[in-house]
Amino acid sequence: MQENPSGSYFLHGPYGCGKTHLLYAQYRSLVLSGINCHVRTSTELLNELQRMEFNPDYCSPVFLSCHSKKKYHLLWDDVDKFKMTDFRSQGLFDLIDTIYRNGHSLTLTSNFTLKELVELEKLHPSQIRRIDEICMAVEM
Repeated sequence: MQENPSGSYFLHGPYGCGKTHLLYAQYRSLVLSGINCHVRTSTELLNELQRMEFNPDYCSPVFLSCHSKKKYHLLWDDVDKFKMTDFRSQGLFDLIDTIYRNGHSLTLTSNFTLKELVELEKLHPSQIRRIDEICMAVEM
């Protein structure tokens, strides 16, 4: 990560092993490099998606940045800390797919592997495929 701080990573491992600490170190490096980026927890990200759905005058800063052609990096902490619904699944797929199609970067943290996230129904297989294509998995 030190060699490529703007790279995309999927950081996974048990509670307390430093995933969030590493995510924030990457965030600091990105900010100092002048790269447009946001850090969001699952709760914050889903609240932004829901607010966009119910308030047509609001557009999430994350979504605005994802649709920009300017280099962007989303750092998503605790990807496994929510219950999946159809609404959330579609909104998150749109977000991940937009990042993928626009060539942006993504870093995520989780207590589970990508396979376990599907088995536990935390993320849809289509979302996992995109994450797997974008991110390098790093076991902590």
